[in-house]
Amino acid sequence: MDVHVKIRLRLKLKKLETLHTILQSFAKHSPGWKCAPKQSADYQKMHGAPAGFVVCDSVQRLARAAVAIANVNEKHPHSFEVTNIVPQECSSLTMSEYNGIGTAFAKSFKLFLKSTRRDGVVNMVGPKISLDKIITAPKCRRFFENWLQTPTPTSHPSDVHALDNFICAIFRHGADVDLNRLGRHLVDDRKWKADSAAWAMERIQTGLDVLRANQGF
Repeated sequence: MDVHVKIRLRLKLKKLETLHTILQSFAKHSPGWKCAPKQSADYQKMHGAPAGFVVCDSVQRLARAAVAIANVNEKHPHSFEVTNIVPQECSSLTMSEYNGIGTAFAKSFKLFLKSTRRDGVVNMVGPKISLDKIITAPKCRRFFENWLQTPTPTSHPSDVHALDNFICAIFRHGADVDLNRLGRHLVDDRKWKADSAAWAMERIQTGLDVLRANQGF
């Protein structure tokens, strides 16, 4: 299944270093990339946590675009994600264009970390992913696959119960499952009808919401 790439960075910031100083250094050492101090300051103010932009300005004939990077979990202040890639000279990017820019950024940032001898990790998922990348927890994935093997996954009560077992497994193991991607997996890779996949994702989300509410009841 083709998806928009997801890029995560883990950086060991030195004393007085910030995400902005790292991005400025990256742009300085990486041909074709430029820092965007005003955009970065505005984004960080709006986001309420460390965040910034670096601009793909003239990289491998790629479209000019600003790569948005932000900390999305205050419990992990040294972890960041690419939250968006914003075109600078057109209204939108195709998935192929988005992934081309994201892949170029990930490769360039890895090279930057290596060449400047900085501690850090760049992880990218996509642009092609399979079920084991969507449901990374093996136990949860086994429950999901067991449900898929039932004769009537969305209708017979005992088969729907197999889906509920998967929901409970996600909750019990604290698994991180992207339901948008899981729904697309059913449609693109399993050839499900869109309305059946949507029903399943809605039941999973509702089940998780109920379990969370029950935990705090």
